[in-house]
Amino acid sequence: MKRAYRQVARLMSQAHLHIVCIYVPGKGWMFAILRGLAFGLSVNVNHFNRVPAFIVAVARRWLAIPAISFFDDVKLMAPKHASAEVWSGFNGLVKMLGWLFDPDKDSPMSVHGPFLGVVEDLSEIASLEVIILSPKDSFEVKLQLALSHVFTTRRLQPGAARSLHGLLLHGAHLFEGRVGRGQLAALRLHMEGDSSVVSERLLNELEFHRALWQRRCFKFISLSTEPQARFTVYTDASCEIIPPLTVPTVKLCYVLFCHDG
Repeated sequence: MKRAYRQVARLMSQAHLHIVCIYVPGKGWMFAILRGLAFGLSVNVNHFNRVPAFIVAVARRWLAIPAISFFDDVKLMAPKHASAEVWSGFNGLVKMLGWLFDPDKDSPMSVHGPFLGVVEDLSEIASLEVIILSPKDSFEVKLQLALSHVFTTRRLQPGAARSLHGLLLHGAHLFEGRVGRGQLAALRLHMEGDSSVVSERLLNELEFHRALWQRRCFKFISLSTEPQARFTVYTDASCEIIPPLTVPTVKLCYVLFCHDG
């Protein structure tokens, strides 16, 4: 959206709370009343998010457009033959509703859909009716640089830890199940502390994520309407000291049932 927060007006009764200031050389600090929402107020995030949520809800129910939003960014999906109609229909909808989007920031409809650090590819093996997920190059470079910095310096400031946590958590969407989500406990503890020294537990945790990204086992999303093969997996684990060893031995066991025999 164009100047997203500025499109949402504040109440006249709250105008005295929306004051912005700027330093002008030769004049000093200048003050003005802001007619739209102030970006720095956290409450305005929740207030603003009702706008794209409403736009997406109308697009889905009224125009049958598969759409999602992330703050002021909206992603549209459509069959290739209907992409032009979906594009014009959505833009016509937001124009009718009175909201302004920014054409300079538009990404045209494509079989390679980048959105929030992830690329959704429907082109390579479309005959198999799947969507292939992969990271945007810029996202992966940013993540790998952050990990490399920790392993090189053995230091991680709490602020940088919060940024790394966000990258790892977002990147976990690329992998099957919850494989990238559970190994973040040590990083969360580090975020809450006031030391930059990295513990061995945190290093082990980050080593797991580095290995996970090296395997590049990104998920496939099936679009097939045919019944898929079903599996049931039962798992158990033990962690005991088995002489003559003096440290616990971890054993992972599983039983796999295939429902088609």
